[in-house]
Amino acid sequence: MKPIQTILCPVDLSDFSPREVELAVELARTFGSRLVLQHNLPATGFGLAKSWEWKMTHPGAQADVPAETKMERLAAQVPEDVPVETMITDGPLAIGVARLAEQLPADLVLLACHGCSSEEHASLTEDLLGRCNSPLLTLHEGKERTWSLHLDRRSDRLLRFLVPTDFSPAAGEAVRYAFDLARQIPAEVHLLHVVSSSAAPVAPIDAMGPAVSYREAAKADAEERLEDLVPGDLEPRVRRHVKLGRADEAILDLAEEVDPDLIVMGEHARELLRRFLTRDTARKVLHNAACPVWFVPPPVMAA
Repeated sequence: MKPIQTILCPVDLSDFSPREVELAVELARTFGSRLVLQHNLPATGFGLAKSWEWKMTHPGAQADVPAETKMERLAAQVPEDVPVETMITDGPLAIGVARLAEQLPADLVLLACHGCSSEEHASLTEDLLGRCNSPLLTLHEGKERTWSLHLDRRSDRLLRFLVPTDFSPAAGEAVRYAFDLARQIPAEVHLLHVVSSSAAPVAPIDAMGPAVSYREAAKADAEERLEDLVPGDLEPRVRRHVKLGRADEAILDLAEEVDPDLIVMGEHARELLRRFLTRDTARKVLHNAACPVWFVPPPVMAA
């Protein structure tokens, strides 16, 4: 896991923005990071939708003065021990955030998720999942109790991370990332693998032995593979789960059971057509989890 030196926090200056910034400050203090607050002006006028450049608005330049004032007020709420700067950009939002994250570079992008999207209109968060090469921490605006990880609390209770894995390279990157996080932020890690319930042929292990269902064999194999993933130094703080069913439902069901402070998962649906051809587990979790979701880019994208 690369050190988190810069946190990019895009804000829309809504009522949720101060709460977004509160969590960004919490993380910046924990990791010793600088905080960059970004607000994007709406793209207006013919042809702007095709632009993929972002522009910083400097003090004194032509700008949306109310937005500048609001950003200054938001930054003034950041404690003095956290380095903070503000940027106002314009143009297509998702492209601008992804480009700014690349140019800073940002080691983490933190933003609020403003609800579900249709196939015709992807939310900003969903769009960024396909564009941004930085880890992405998403907050659902409807889940008020989860806007803080309480990293500075004095409680003896460990935080809880839920980390789904399908044993793919993308999921493996997320698992390693979660373990590194758990070393820096003392946490109990709940590893989860979901065995599909759609494939259940029955076949004997050998001609003379009893028949063993595919599900049973797959579950036993998954339990062994999960055990192999756990590093020795974290063994006392790792719990392993194997569930049967659909991946998105199993993840959300276990989240209800263990009440995690954070879900850490890989995002490997980079192709646009996959949104239309298959069920996207990452996006289902994004819009339905009652806690922040920390998406880790695939290995080829990860820093």
